[in-house]
Amino acid sequence: EDAGQRIKTMVSAGDRYGKLAWEVLARTLIYSANRLGEIADDIVNVDNAMKWGFNWELGPFETWDAIGVRESTERMAREGLQVPARVREMLDQGITSFHGGSVSRPTYYDLASKAQRELAIDPRQVRLGALREAGKVVRENKGATLYDAGDGVLLLELHTKMNAVDDDVVALLLGAVDLAEAEGWTGLVIGNEHKEAFSAGANLHALLTS
Repeated sequence: EDAGQRIKTMVSAGDRYGKLAWEVLARTLIYSANRLGEIADDIVNVDNAMKWGFNWELGPFETWDAIGVRESTERMAREGLQVPARVREMLDQGITSFHGGSVSRPTYYDLASKAQRELAIDPRQVRLGALREAGKVVRENKGATLYDAGDGVLLLELHTKMNAVDDDVVALLLGAVDLAEAEGWTGLVIGNEHKEAFSAGANLHALLTS
């Protein structure tokens, strides 16, 4: 299900389809790096433009990270493609990824200044990975996780397939309501970061077999 792994597997395939996918992707990545400073100032805005504007799961530089920057640039060079000088300079510094840092403090490599920059994060944005990294998990089971989202609010995340509601989700939801009432939490929010579905509804297979 990981988009980066899917792309890496596809462009590494030895058949003609894998070769075609690689040739298209390699030239796309080189073009993206060469256009920095013309259509966008940094890799973050290029990635966002392709994700928000063209519904890509990963932007060009996120894709480059996924397939391995050093490995892919070496392959490009072997095949006679011209790797952008600023990408080679990044690798010469020992930096092998365009994106880095942690979930709560992500960074990116700025090709213009040749330095790592901290990604600006809207403080109003609630990011589930950052809550987990900060140790804000209150309760958890196979179907859902309950976080302390701050400001006295609990946040229940579903993480079943397509966020379908099953016994685990119901159990943690009921437990979350009891906890909120017993401990005086201000509110309980149900949310997730799934790109396709907030929830597909009830897990019908689980209902039929229970």
